Amino acid sequence: MKTLFAGIMKVLPAGDFPRLLGVAGLVLLSGCTVPQSAEGPVGRKVTVEHRDVVVLPAVRSETPVKTGPAVVFSLSLSCGKTVYPEEEDVMLNLDIANVSGAQQQIPVQYLQPKEKNQLFVGEEFTLRIEPQSNMERFTNHTPPEPKPHREVATLAPGETIRVLVPFAWYYYPVDLPRMFTVSVCRGDIVSNPVTFTVAPGAGIREEGNLVVNGNFSGGDAFPLGWRIQDPHVSWNKAGRELVFVLDRPTAEGEGLWTFSVFRPVTVPARLAIDVEAMSDGPDLITFVEGWGMVNGRRRRLERNECFMHPRGKEWQCFRTAVVFNDRRVQWFRVKLYAYLSPGTVRYRNVTLSVQPREDSP
Repeated sequence: MKTLFAGIMKVLPAGDFPRLLGVAGLVLLSGCTVPQSAEGPVGRKVTVEHRDVVVLPAVRSETPVKTGPAVVFSLSLSCGKTVYPEEEDVMLNLDIANVSGAQQQIPVQYLQPKEKNQLFVGEEFTLRIEPQSNMERFTNHTPPEPKPHREVATLAPGETIRVLVPFAWYYYPVDLPRMFTVSVCRGDIVSNPVTFTVAPGAGIREEGNLVVNGNFSGGDAFPLGWRIQDPHVSWNKAGRELVFVLDRPTAEGEGLWTFSVFRPVTVPARLAIDVEAMSDGPDLITFVEGWGMVNGRRRRLERNECFMHPRGKEWQCFRTAVVFNDRRVQWFRVKLYAYLSPGTVRYRNVTLSVQPREDSP
């Protein structure tokens, strides 16, 4: 039989032998080349090209053919820059495409509010980050923010939806500059990688002020040391001020805010925050937050609040004591927040200063 099989393999064209076994049965040769069309009742002689052959029972393979799951969706990732300054949010674009021939549904989790179209990362969608050091189990959701909103997207064949992916690297203990290579994963589906660098900010602190660029004088396209995340917040470079414009839905909703970049602080700390502001309607709160490490990422541990109610067209100054007692606090940041009523707000000269201890002479 070994000789017989060897003879068959020599005379059959590549690929014909398996088909002959599975469809017509094995044909015993009588010194002839057997074409693919040789068929006949099992155990009987048939004539093929004027030669006699015997048809044997078909041989079925015991090993099933392994096939992977059908590819239904593809993920395509892109970013707008190769270098981001520390003050600028890294916002990636993720295209989710239905590459099957039928309508498909895919659940998508969004950060709140859903209208911002920002993908929640950490459960159904995850990130593959290189180098991964200090960023294991990455998520862009930070308590006490509202829980993510889950929605099922229905895509027709060939249809694509785009969602934004905030890459909030600053909630992790990352030293700058740092180059990241990032891919988005959902189960076994992995997007293409994108590579970019986050560069350290160039802002400086004035003597006696822990806040970088507290007088809003430094910068080119944006104020150094401050992270502006909303188009209704702008920087008036000539006037050295931040300007908030609140319409009624925003004022009565989540309001407007901007953050300073994280900077180290030594705890316990006795400080004071001085803010110069002007408002023709909205009320203001200045938050001074203390952050530390919890389960591998930065978390807010303490918060000081300065409520301000400026009115009219004159600059007004406000001062509030700031205290950090939790020894886990390693960094602080300032949040300027406007809300409640529509109107325009202007900020200038935000100063966080160290105060003498009460027991000092």
